[in-house]
Amino acid sequence: MDILKYFKLLLAAILSILIILIIFKLLYYIAFLLYTNPFSRYEAVNIKNMLGDILLVLVLIELLRTVLIYIKNQDLYLDALVEAAFIAVLRKIILIEVENPNPWYIFAITALFVSSAIIYRHWFYKVYSIDSGNKE
Repeated sequence: MDILKYFKLLLAAILSILIILIIFKLLYYIAFLLYTNPFSRYEAVNIKNMLGDILLVLVLIELLRTVLIYIKNQDLYLDALVEAAFIAVLRKIILIEVENPNPWYIFAITALFVSSAIIYRHWFYKVYSIDSGNKE
């Protein structure tokens, strides 16, 4: 077999293991919050950390889906990568520390999000029809 195919399969396996480990961490964290110290259960920091982990799992699932599609078809679907980038940028926006915000940092993340939206819209409207081969 080709060394590149082994690398792709190894990458898919590592991403799968990472997703499973993060899901177990989330389940442990939720159980820990429910059974210990019920007064600090709903603090904003705890919820923000859990939401960040959930969004990280979504990013990893999108990347795993892209890798598996690439292994099967040797096609690279940019829409899945752009969707993963959207989720990653949203995760970063949610996890920004609001106590001491840096305006340039917020501006850079906003510019990244807007440019990702423009790229996604461009790709979404440039899809070719399978039947006719024309742009829709």
